[in-house]
Amino acid sequence: MEKKFIFFSVIGFLFIALSQGWAQEPCVDSVFAEVIQDTVIIYHTGAFYNCCAVIKDSLAQEDSIINIIEGETFPDGPCYCMCCFDLSLTIGGLQPGDYLFKVWSEDQSILYGEVWITIGGSELASLGEVEQSGCYSKSSTSGQKPKDEPCTDSVFAEVGKDTVMVYHTGAFYNCCAEIEDSLVQEDSILNILEFETFGPGGPCDCLCCFDLSVPIVGLAPGSYLIRVWNDDRSILYGEVWVTVGGFRKDGLFGDLTQSGCYDTLGVSDLLSSPPLPQTLSLSQNYPNPFNLETAISYQIPQDCRVILEVYNLLGQKVRTLVNGEQKANYYIAYWDGKDAEGKEISSGIYFYTLKAGSFTQTRKLVILK
Repeated sequence: MEKKFIFFSVIGFLFIALSQGWAQEPCVDSVFAEVIQDTVIIYHTGAFYNCCAVIKDSLAQEDSIINIIEGETFPDGPCYCMCCFDLSLTIGGLQPGDYLFKVWSEDQSILYGEVWITIGGSELASLGEVEQSGCYSKSSTSGQKPKDEPCTDSVFAEVGKDTVMVYHTGAFYNCCAEIEDSLVQEDSILNILEFETFGPGGPCDCLCCFDLSVPIVGLAPGSYLIRVWNDDRSILYGEVWVTVGGFRKDGLFGDLTQSGCYDTLGVSDLLSSPPLPQTLSLSQNYPNPFNLETAISYQIPQDCRVILEVYNLLGQKVRTLVNGEQKANYYIAYWDGKDAEGKEISSGIYFYTLKAGSFTQTRKLVILK
């Protein structure tokens, strides 16, 4: 049987704003097609991937069977939550005939769905772009935030004449929150109170790091202590002294500016029934090759003992990353390129192996110092 392999990169993506979902609305994989003359659009709705993944596909044709193989890529590394996406792929220039389209996971261990279509046209000529929706349902991949990537609450200020720009970087709030501020002045103390607001979709089931800034204008000359609090003043995020000169009577408090979310953490206590994986799998580490640290994602569909270990080319164990009982879920383990004694290991090729029950899978990784 002749096989034709066509590989492509995603050139552009269509991000569609969809309403936020709750955990009781899990992803439901559905595969269907739309035929327009010699062109087929394959849809995969309810695709369940890491929130920060960009999906790339490869195409493997075996006579009348066309396999679409989806794989995750991470331009900025994986997040700590899983998302539902809707994907679509356009294939043009197919010869007339009947075709069976199958949509698979990266290692073809999971068949998401298949569909028969009849088409007229000339030949297999072109592949279109993958279109990927925005995330519309999230669930946690880890109950704890990695220690090396916290939201670091930092408060500082920039002074210009009678205006003070107050910054709160590394603010930790619900991913779907719009942060609003109020100002309470007590003599020379300026208290900024931050609080979350939510649109019709309500809160998401994950937390994010944001950078916030707000201008205070029209201050009389003098020294001020600026404090940034949560809404009930139970948490003081930070404080800073400023000295201001000048005065004008055109207001006291400007509009708050909020960055996009740049780090995500799932919140397990917001999830009533998170969707669980259906199969065991071990993903390729990212980044690879790596220098300082790499992330290894894996999933287990049932409670079991899990061992994740790193070996060198001689088969000698270098480091044990995970060893213990784990519940069915999605996980991310991190390796800093050190051995069990905390020593830096040399550049080269290494292997990492996941053992979960009777399941064993090994992948290769590369360290470049």
